Amino acid sequence: PYSALEGRYFRWLYSLEMTRSLAGDVVELGVGPGRFMAYWGTWAITRRSPNHYYGYDTFAGFPSVTDRDRENLSEERLKRVQPGNYAFSKPRIERLVRRLQLQNVHLVEGDFAKTLKETAPSKISFLYIDCDLYEGYKAGLETLYDRVTPGGYILFDEYERVDEWPGAKRAVDEFFADKPEKPEPLPFSPSYVVIRGKSAAK
Repeated sequence: PYSALEGRYFRWLYSLEMTRSLAGDVVELGVGPGRFMAYWGTWAITRRSPNHYYGYDTFAGFPSVTDRDRENLSEERLKRVQPGNYAFSKPRIERLVRRLQLQNVHLVEGDFAKTLKETAPSKISFLYIDCDLYEGYKAGLETLYDRVTPGGYILFDEYERVDEWPGAKRAVDEFFADKPEKPEPLPFSPSYVVIRGKSAAK
C-alpha cells in the first residue's frame, strides 16, 4: 500500500513517460501549492525534456462555486467548497520556481475562461486538470481539448472523487458525451484519464 501523495507521483510519472515522445507542452489547470510543477521540473531535467510547463490558477482560491459543486455534499464538506478557498499566492509559487531553479515554467494568473484562449500552447502532450470545480473543468476542456496531440493524455485529479468534488465528474461526462474518447482508469490507480484519439472500447 502507498499513500495518496505517493499515488499521485506514480500517476504523474506514468503520464509523463507515456507522452514524453509527443509534440507539445505540459499544461496544468490548478497549480495549488506547486507539487506537480516541482515534480515535472525534476522529471524534465532528468529526461532532458524540451517541453515547457504552463500552470494556470487564479492564485486567489476558487473564483466561484456552482450548485453542481455542492450536489449531495455533507455539511462539513460544504464548508470547504467555498469561493476563495484553496488559495496559494503567485509570489509563493514563483519563489518555489526560483528555489528549485526550474526552467521553462510559465505561470498564468486569472480565470481559465479568460486566460486559456490567449495564452495556452497550440500543442499539448499532457493536460493535467486539478481545479476541483465544474466551471474550471468545463472551460479547460472546451478550450484545450482540440490542442491535445493525438496520443496525448488528459488526466483528471477529481473525476472519481464525487463525494468531494461532484462538479468535476459532471463536467467531464458532459463534455465527452459526444466524443469518441471516454474516461478510463489508469492501470494501477483509481484516477481517470482520456487518451486523445483513442476511441472507447465497444
